[in-house]
Amino acid sequence: GQEPDVELEGVIESVDLVNETLMVSGVKVQLTTSTLIDEGDDNEWRTRALDIESFKVGDALEVEGFQRSSDGGYLEAVSVENESRDADDGDCAEMEALITLTDTGSLSVMNLEIRPGAISLVDLDLTREAELEYCPTAGGEYELTSVNTDQ
Repeated sequence: GQEPDVELEGVIESVDLVNETLMVSGVKVQLTTSTLIDEGDDNEWRTRALDIESFKVGDALEVEGFQRSSDGGYLEAVSVENESRDADDGDCAEMEALITLTDTGSLSVMNLEIRPGAISLVDLDLTREAELEYCPTAGGEYELTSVNTDQ
């Protein structure tokens, strides 16, 4: 099969049990019947049916999956792992994914738009996966804290 092309480490902002989606640091994460879920304690991977109800807002997750452009863009989860986070991580997130730039100069990835803040996006190689870190702002947006496309 394909290797997952996105890795996201972030915090659950909302859980939609009906549609089996999670908002994780602004990214819509779609669980599927084949998504593997690891609660993090026992290293036992389980299928998602019983486990979506165990996700709580504020939980830290590492999600690996595929970038999808339909339905406004989302991350199709291959695996979801509960993560313990250091308090100093705050609500900031890290992601590796292909990005595009919007007409307004923001950075766009799946359904998420991230403002560049003080960071110049001029030299980014948009043909490569970017490693980005971003944090929520007081106004409910997201702002880039670092980005790198030179792996």
